[in-house]
Amino acid sequence: MNHEEHLQLACRFERTARYTLLSEGPPDWVAVMLHYASLHYIEACLARENHHPRSKEQIRRMLRQLFRGRPNTVFRHFQILGALSYRARYGEGRKEGRQLGPQDAADAFRHLEAIKEELGIEEAASEELQASLIEEMAAVPPERLPELVERVERKRDIDGMHDIMELKGLGKEFWRSIDVRRYIQEERNSWR
Repeated sequence: MNHEEHLQLACRFERTARYTLLSEGPPDWVAVMLHYASLHYIEACLARENHHPRSKEQIRRMLRQLFRGRPNTVFRHFQILGALSYRARYGEGRKEGRQLGPQDAADAFRHLEAIKEELGIEEAASEELQASLIEEMAAVPPERLPELVERVERKRDIDGMHDIMELKGLGKEFWRSIDVRRYIQEERNSWR
């Protein structure tokens, strides 16, 4: 696969994981999809350098080579997502038989975002990810919209045009103090 094909797959996995979480799907599946998204984001970056790993050890070596001695935590985040995915699929390491919950899914999203940030993934290149950002913005509580609109207007380009990617990260600080499980349950209840 080439760079663009890996990016497309990664975006599909990520978007499907977001949809699954918002539509009462099992957080276990979310963890598995985000692990595969992370794998394809990593492979997309490596494919750009004409590297095509066949094992985790090769991924680790190629990432070291790609970063050439600079500190990076991509592989550590990838391993954590892999462990969550394994736990979701095989139940290994579950405390008291507990399945993965919404907080585990939120943690998985944080690890994926860390990988993308460190790899410098150009999200604007993906129409699929733009569509998922629009879906996410639709879920923003109405009382928060005026502030988000104000922030976007402050970032307006000189020519007055906007890029959908200006919305990335907006409202992030609002979600830090929100109980993920309770918020998701309230959203689901409002759909009924």
